[in-house]
Amino acid sequence: MTSSEAILQARSVRKTFGGVVAVAVDSLDVEPGRITSLIGPNGAGKTTFFDIVTGFVRADGQILFDGYPIHGKPTHVIARSGLVRTFQLTRALSRMSVLENMMLASPDQPGERLGGLIRSAFQVNRIEREVRGHAEELLDRFNLTPLTNEYAGRLSGGQKKLLELARALMNRPRMV
Repeated sequence: MTSSEAILQARSVRKTFGGVVAVAVDSLDVEPGRITSLIGPNGAGKTTFFDIVTGFVRADGQILFDGYPIHGKPTHVIARSGLVRTFQLTRALSRMSVLENMMLASPDQPGERLGGLIRSAFQVNRIEREVRGHAEELLDRFNLTPLTNEYAGRLSGGQKKLLELARALMNRPRMV
């Protein structure tokens, strides 16, 4: 694989906290369509590296996603470019239903952008049906359909992880 074929490239990425080197990645290329893992002991900097790649933490170096620089960009810009993540600790909205959690994760919600607020009721209803349909497809794919109307706070730890992954896919990302 050449670096031009990589969907994600990291070059000279470095992050220190108070003089302690948390991340030092000279070169990393991630091939599209492949499962790639980052392994290491606790405290090795894996989560910090993911935080850097997805815009939660700033660092030195260069990160390209699909050939475009994303380092230093806000998290929502990176997510809209097609790169999303999940978290070690799940972040479901516990007092909302599983379906509501899914629909809230969609970037296609009519109220997501100012232009969406100007749409007609017909357009809003059509978009909401599409978002609901996509959410229901993903819930089915992750075997969460029986829990559609359950409060997310009542799910088991494993079910919350599945919900988080399904929510990430609401964005139709190119990479998770």
